[in-house]
Amino acid sequence: MDKGLGKRIIDLRQSIVAHFSAGDWEEVGLLTGHTETIDTYPRLLRSLSWGDEDYAGNVLGVLRRIAEQHPKAFQGIEQFVERKSPVTPSTSQPSQRLGASLSPRTCSVCRRCYIRAHA
Repeated sequence: MDKGLGKRIIDLRQSIVAHFSAGDWEEVGLLTGHTETIDTYPRLLRSLSWGDEDYAGNVLGVLRRIAEQHPKAFQGIEQFVERKSPVTPSTSQPSQRLGASLSPRTCSVCRRCYIRAHA
């Protein structure tokens, strides 16, 4: 893997860790054809829902796998994240992107997970 792609993966991971929900992962899977990759990646969604400290490493792993297997799908993920959190001079800080509803915090139902709303 070249350094440029590695940097893109790391940059994308930062945005995903800060702002993604399980629903966002589901959308990305459907849009890129990588639902199975995302659903079967060890501990990705579980570490997200429990707020585990290994979530960032799991995100890095799944992004790397997708980038290596299907570069166009990786570009699709980049575009998805850009649409969800466009960087403009007024929103250059990650905490200002996507709005308060997507900022990482525990849910109001169980006070443990990071899911925005339980069914």
